[in-house]
Amino acid sequence: MHKKFLKKLRKWIFASLFLGFSALYSQKLLAFVPPPLPPPPAPNQLPGHGQVITGAATLNPPGNTLQVESQFTSIMWGGPSYNLNPNQPAGFNVGAQAHFGIVKNFPGPSVAALLNVDVSGNPSQVYGNITVAGDVIFFLANGSGIIVGPSGTINAPAGIGLFGYSINPSNFGGSVSIAKDSPGSFVTVMNGATLRSEKPGAMILIAAPQSVNIAALKGEPGDGGIVAKGGVSLVAGYALSGYNGYGFTVPSNGAFSVPASLNIHGSTDEQPFVISTALSNGNIWITGGSVVLPPTGAPGFGSLVWSTTLVNDATVAFSGPLSIANRQYSGSLYNYGSIVSFDEQPIVINVNGSIVNYGIINGGELNEDADQNVTLQAWQGGVANFGTINGHDTIVIAATNPSGTGTFPKGGVFSNGTISFSAEDTPTTLIFRSATGPGYLGGTVNYASQMGITNAFLGSGFSPGFPFELATNLTAQNVSFNGGSLVGGGILSVQSIDLTLSGNVNHVVSTNPLLNGFQLANGPFPSTNITINADGTGPQFINIAVSGNAVVNSGNSSTFMQQVMVNGVQGLTLPVPNAGGNLLLNVSGNLTVNPGSPSQFAMSRDILSFPGFVFPGGIAMKAGGSLTVNASLDNGYSPSAGTNYQGIFLSSPFLSVGYPFVTNGNTRVTVSSPVNEGVYAVSPISSSNPTVYTVVLNPSALVVGPFPWSP
Repeated sequence: MHKKFLKKLRKWIFASLFLGFSALYSQKLLAFVPPPLPPPPAPNQLPGHGQVITGAATLNPPGNTLQVESQFTSIMWGGPSYNLNPNQPAGFNVGAQAHFGIVKNFPGPSVAALLNVDVSGNPSQVYGNITVAGDVIFFLANGSGIIVGPSGTINAPAGIGLFGYSINPSNFGGSVSIAKDSPGSFVTVMNGATLRSEKPGAMILIAAPQSVNIAALKGEPGDGGIVAKGGVSLVAGYALSGYNGYGFTVPSNGAFSVPASLNIHGSTDEQPFVISTALSNGNIWITGGSVVLPPTGAPGFGSLVWSTTLVNDATVAFSGPLSIANRQYSGSLYNYGSIVSFDEQPIVINVNGSIVNYGIINGGELNEDADQNVTLQAWQGGVANFGTINGHDTIVIAATNPSGTGTFPKGGVFSNGTISFSAEDTPTTLIFRSATGPGYLGGTVNYASQMGITNAFLGSGFSPGFPFELATNLTAQNVSFNGGSLVGGGILSVQSIDLTLSGNVNHVVSTNPLLNGFQLANGPFPSTNITINADGTGPQFINIAVSGNAVVNSGNSSTFMQQVMVNGVQGLTLPVPNAGGNLLLNVSGNLTVNPGSPSQFAMSRDILSFPGFVFPGGIAMKAGGSLTVNASLDNGYSPSAGTNYQGIFLSSPFLSVGYPFVTNGNTRVTVSSPVNEGVYAVSPISSSNPTVYTVVLNPSALVVGPFPWSP
């Protein structure tokens, strides 16, 4: 019970460190609540109290057909003394049993444009049928809001524009523009409504400053379909220029001062709701169904933009990559539903915030195997996976937060869900790393090959050194770790591992160092090759336990930072800042020690010209089988080192050493059986230069004795 409690406590502490806002660890974001809707209009209600402002138009005697008699016509509805349909309630409303037709009634091939502006002070409601001739573009604007009810239909082949704005119709010239911070409210298109613009190039544009709320029962024309041959564009909280039914632009710096919300319920049939443009100066919430969103890009037609959070509670595909170059047009992404591949494209998601997955991210079509790769990169936050990520042969999960702001100020990477590869016969790559914060890889990692992942790149923030916790078992042919500390109770079965780190390596469970090693295993491989690049700014404590055989080298590890000449004699000075740590290798099988290549300086190479295995601290190596040393074991950095086991300790039933040792002036080399090599000790080069060092032979420093610790 005590161990289980400690395990849960460590996970909670790590999650809190990663998240920076622990409530998000277990709680879903609050769901979007749509604005309350007024009662629907009377069943037979038609637009009432209208007045032509520009151009010309007339109503037929029943009041259900509007004849547009000029190329550009604007009408205000809802005034107290307006003369079009004065017997109907004020405003632009169509009841569920009513039909309102709009036709062009002037000669010539030109397309007419009709702007309807509701000034009644109440939302415009369309619960019935509006049929617009194929040569008339239909615009409706109302600063109090627009509602298209579940039985509402607007069929305007030449284009539709719904604007939740107060618009001045007096200068209407065939297009609509919205200035930055124009007053207005919302547009809601309810589930079951039908909007159609089916002439080639004709668009549907729906825009409002506060919220745009869209539901599409179907992904194709028919009851509940929202379809336009020129694309469906949804814009919340952005200025617009020149929308004429066939195109629009967004001016630079067009984002409103007050955040907006774009809320979309997708199609529930086999075809997804395809959105050409989705712009929100705030949140985007996908509340259900199936939706295809565009790729991120500068605000304008064909782009996806959100400034705070995109939340998916549905099934979403992106028609193009959310690229690194366009990450500035995004915020954070929270997935509670499914994100799937589109048209056999890889999933590429780069955001300028964080990525949190509670659902499924599948590099394939919905309910199909993952035949595409997955890339998730957070550039101002972290990535957390509590769900499932399926990719083919490459999965990238990476994060950085150089500014240290937002919900995930450390910019860590975290997974206690499932990560799965579908590739069977091709090399696989897992990138799971943070450039600025901690890493936690738990849960399950699945792969088809018995040899595991081909290449795994793991990492955490290097400076300051953040921990990377491996909390699950993992098999990989090649592993590269770059970061702070590598810790955790997971077993890493690996053929070759390269460690470049500023911190420690261990799994502390006891006061006995032999029980605290980070666990490596041969797994399906005959041996494990280990490269140690110790690059810390303070003492490093590296404790590795290997189940099986191992071959180790010291990489770029060094003991000194500077080489100098004193009276024609070469010397070294300035011990590296990570001097004084400890290296413990506990190998159950055979251990072979090979030289490294110091990036700075070491006595073995630069003074004695020996190939050296270099580590700036105590070295302890224990092998259950043979221990073969093919280098000068060199941990010498001072004439007077500390007392925390700063010597060299070797234990094996079959010990073979091929080069002399280099150690500190006051430490010893303790071996389990006699060897025929000498010991060089660090010593001042002269009494007048006490901080410049060389080495001298010290025969008394080599002793046969027991290993410092027992299992």
